[in-house]
Amino acid sequence: MVIVVKEQRLMSIFCEHLSFHSKSRVKKLAALGLKNLSEARRSLSAVESGQPTPRGFCSSLVFMCGRPPPETYACPVRNAPCEDDNQLCLLKSNCVKPLVDLLADEDTNVQIAAVEALSTLIIDTSKSLKGAIDGLDEQGVLDEVIGLFTEVRPGILQERGIWLIERILRVEGHSHGYSLNLSLVRALVEAFKHGNANTKKHAQDALTNLKQLSGVSRKASSQARSRR
Repeated sequence: MVIVVKEQRLMSIFCEHLSFHSKSRVKKLAALGLKNLSEARRSLSAVESGQPTPRGFCSSLVFMCGRPPPETYACPVRNAPCEDDNQLCLLKSNCVKPLVDLLADEDTNVQIAAVEALSTLIIDTSKSLKGAIDGLDEQGVLDEVIGLFTEVRPGILQERGIWLIERILRVEGHSHGYSLNLSLVRALVEAFKHGNANTKKHAQDALTNLKQLSGVSRKASSQARSRR
């Protein structure tokens, strides 16, 4: 399977279909294809390091293809060996910028697919999270994701976006930098008040990282007392 992906340059083909000339359904499916290939890359890395692999599509791909050939170049986002033009790496296949461009698409489903694909670049461990977030910042991802989040209303896109936001704000340097972004703070407060259970939890954690939660809690308590 890996040989087929590389020989057919599937990631590059998917990336080409992210163009604004494509129909919304095509862009959505292309972004989801990139998401699956990027997740497969993470699964292959897990096999190499002896870690448990995710279930579903990615675990099946790992089972069928086994270990990839040795790689010699470091990926600046994953901070792991990665060959140039790797057809399982969004960064090395030059797919990050086209996915970021989709965040401004008029179709919400396309935006959701783009956020989900970009989320695969975040490795959720304290050891590697900072490097991944710093790498995405260099690619111009952070400001675009945060800009999108400040505009969305409660729903799936907000839930997917806040997952990324919360992880961005776990990195101290970025949480400090965005602590003065009033639009972001307001959007997090709204998500904390009106989002579903997952969204509320991520919003609470994000506000805590911004050192804003205590102020929000005091304001909510004050409003509750005034209503009584």
